[in-house]
Amino acid sequence: MSELELLRLEIAELKKEQAARKTHTEKVRNRVVKRMLLRVASSAFASWKETVEETIRLKNVCTRVLARMMQRKLAGVFEKWIDTVDETKRLRTLLLKVKVRFLKRSMAACWNAWKSNVTESIQNRRLIARFRARFTRQGIHASFVRWHDLMITEKRNRSIVTKFAQRFSKQIESKCFQKWSCDRVQK
Repeated sequence: MSELELLRLEIAELKKEQAARKTHTEKVRNRVVKRMLLRVASSAFASWKETVEETIRLKNVCTRVLARMMQRKLAGVFEKWIDTVDETKRLRTLLLKVKVRFLKRSMAACWNAWKSNVTESIQNRRLIARFRARFTRQGIHASFVRWHDLMITEKRNRSIVTKFAQRFSKQIESKCFQKWSCDRVQK
């Protein structure tokens, strides 16, 4: 073989080596790019996953906070309802005391008791107006309606007592209290 052929062979081998290096370099480069892309995708997925988990956690926290707020609001309404029931019981007891006074005292004493009940009724109407506004705002209308019905019954009872005071005689007195008693029993 001649020197020229040897040089050609060497050049061919160098070209093969250079092509092999180029192929190897491309493979390495492709692997590096893939790894970089996988890291970016993995990082993006991890970031997305963290964001989703944080959103779910915040949603759960908000739900719990809102539930606590609603429980507090309902507890406040329930306490107001209990106060209203206690006040109604107190008013019923007061009405019973007034009845006893009517039976035991003269017409003037009955009139004074009735007058104090009217004053209290006016205060109760103001209280009803405040409760109505508050309950309407809070969306507890049904509780207010029941309470309002009780107050109307109390007003009716006071009306019966007034009639008794105006018609102070044994027969009418008996009929008024019988009617009042029947209304109380029907409740």
